[in-house]
Amino acid sequence: FFLDIPSSCNNMTVRHQSTTKAHHGLDRKFKPWRKGKSASKHNSSTGKSPNGSGSGGGGNSSLKNRLRGQRRLLAKLLTGDNDGKDDGGGSKKEEAIAAVRAKISELEQEIERYERKEREKKICSKYHQVKFIERQKLTRLEKSIQ
Repeated sequence: FFLDIPSSCNNMTVRHQSTTKAHHGLDRKFKPWRKGKSASKHNSSTGKSPNGSGSGGGGNSSLKNRLRGQRRLLAKLLTGDNDGKDDGGGSKKEEAIAAVRAKISELEQEIERYERKEREKKICSKYHQVKFIERQKLTRLEKSIQ
C-alpha cells in the first residue's frame, strides 16, 4: 500500500533537510556585518552632558565620579609615591596639589548647583497642578466679583 506524494511535498522536505540553519532565529539576530555597531552608539563622547561638562556622561553621577577621581589623585599626590627619589620636583608637586584642590572645590560647587537645580525642578513639577488649580479658583472668583 503506497501513497502518491506530490512532488511539491518532496521539495519541501528536501529543502528543509538541506538547510543547516537553527530554528531559534539567533542567526538572524546576530548578523556578522552588525558586529560592534551598538557599542559606538553608547560610547559617543562628542555630545555635551546635561550638566554642561562635555564629558558625555550622565548628569550628577558623572560629576560625583569626577570628584571621586580628583580626590583619589590628591590622596596619591599627598602620599608621595616617589620611591625615595628626591629629584627636586617639590615645587611641581605642590603646584599639582594646588591645582587638584582647586578642581575639587570647583567640582563640589558644580555638584551643589546641579543638585539645587534638580531639587527646584522636582518641587516645580510637584506643585504645578496645585498652582494651576489655585489660579483657576482665583480667576473664577474674579469673574464672579465683576
